[in-house]
Amino acid sequence: MFAIIGNLNFLLELNEYKGIFESLITVLDASIGNYDFTLFDKIEGNEFLVILGNIFVICVVITFNILILNLIIAILANTYNIYDEKSSGLYLSKILNTRDDMSFDENYGALLLTMTPLNVIVLPYVPYAVFQEPSPKLNTSVTILQYLVFILVIYAIFFVGSIIMMPFAYLKALVNKGHKFMKATTMNEKGMAIA
Repeated sequence: MFAIIGNLNFLLELNEYKGIFESLITVLDASIGNYDFTLFDKIEGNEFLVILGNIFVICVVITFNILILNLIIAILANTYNIYDEKSSGLYLSKILNTRDDMSFDENYGALLLTMTPLNVIVLPYVPYAVFQEPSPKLNTSVTILQYLVFILVIYAIFFVGSIIMMPFAYLKALVNKGHKFMKATTMNEKGMAIA
């Protein structure tokens, strides 16, 4: 399109736009940055064509830069879409690769991976682990001891909570029986409500 416009406007004035092919070569040359504003100074006697030629070159350069920028953006967007689908797979593969580094050691696992409040239980076993390599049996025993303390704490909380809630549950049961007794119309239904 630019080659045709250049050819029609500057056909009689400049050799660079004499034919369609020459015009196309000149426009493509300007689009890649090899443009010359002094080219239009050769036109004598028509100041309008000189200004039009300079505006024409500016339009060619801006338009082709925008087209090339859009092409680069499209290529990058396509590449991003390709890797975006694979990103979760790449992320999960990294996690699986690091899992081997963070696996539970059968000798030191209970000593190293203890939760914060329970690491007090491990303290008596630390000198043994420093001076001798602990066995898998000791590791299993320490793990069971840690979780036993954890289970006993949870059970104690549950037991105390149950004792505190027992009077409220008893009162709730009495209120429900009272409602059923008051709604009962026959003696048989009243007897069932009390039982």
